[in-house]
Amino acid sequence: SRSGTVVRLFTSECTTRLAHSTSNMSPAAESGLRLLFLWLIVFPSVCCLFSALFAGPIAVAEKISYEDAFVFCMQALTLCDAVPLTTFTPAGTAGQILTLFIGIILQMILVVHIGISAGPCMDPFLMEVKNDSNYFVSRTVGSLVKKMLMYFFLLYPSVCLIFAGIAGGILAAAEGWPWADGFVMVLGEATLTGITNPGTPPPQGAGGKIIAVFIAVIAQGIMGITIALGSVPLLGFDLSFDNSPLKHVALWVFNSEQKKDLMTPEKPDQEKPSDDGITSPSDHAITNPAPNASQAPMLANTPLQYYAGGPGGLVYSASPMQNYAGTSQLQFSHGLA
Repeated sequence: SRSGTVVRLFTSECTTRLAHSTSNMSPAAESGLRLLFLWLIVFPSVCCLFSALFAGPIAVAEKISYEDAFVFCMQALTLCDAVPLTTFTPAGTAGQILTLFIGIILQMILVVHIGISAGPCMDPFLMEVKNDSNYFVSRTVGSLVKKMLMYFFLLYPSVCLIFAGIAGGILAAAEGWPWADGFVMVLGEATLTGITNPGTPPPQGAGGKIIAVFIAVIAQGIMGITIALGSVPLLGFDLSFDNSPLKHVALWVFNSEQKKDLMTPEKPDQEKPSDDGITSPSDHAITNPAPNASQAPMLANTPLQYYAGGPGGLVYSASPMQNYAGTSQLQFSHGLA
């Protein structure tokens, strides 16, 4: 659809500009900016795309306008419950089935966004952990309990209160409410409790509804980042992205340092240097088939040596051995010539 094409083009342009603007940032700053981009740009864009797709069928099924159906879909996808955008609820079977599909899509969207947040976007905050000094990473049971309590009973409530104070005041001003009504309504949205002051109506004006959408989007971002931090670094989990399919379809979620690691091919094991810094064929036994078991002992008195080169003239010596399978094994040892 036209709206879907516009959203994809807009998101593509934003990711291109983001890549240029973060090229000289530190990994933590770059990933933090990508985290904000993920929740403030990509998340609402994806919600708009699916709302545009489902609004038509719901409008036909429920005999309402496309605009009302679109607003309902946005409310469902952004979990805008405490700050409702509309009082419409599907009454017909077809509308209810479509709404259930929207609920499934909501779970998919949240899982993907929270997973990206907890993965590459959180990775820089797990680096350079020394003596359990990193605020976001737990390495002992004691630090896990302490950091969980501080995070969920101090940091998270503080963020919600500050957000509710600012956004609630803006919503209250747009709707002509007392500041307390807007504050409590936004606090209910940010904490997913849905609390409101008695008698506070849903936003009525176009400005109030637009503000409510932004409030819901930011509230979902707070929830997603909270889950991402609490489920990975606070639990002390380490991350690896080498096998993630996102490096093929969504490379923009990785910062410059992560991209460099992903794009650097890993050398084969036989080319890796040994502990003494000199590349060797192997430090393990090399097994070669023998014609038969009786011929293997003939090798016992055959000393083998070869010069491998390198600093100091490294020499490998081989001692043939016979194993139970009738094969000869050359057990290598090395020293300086």
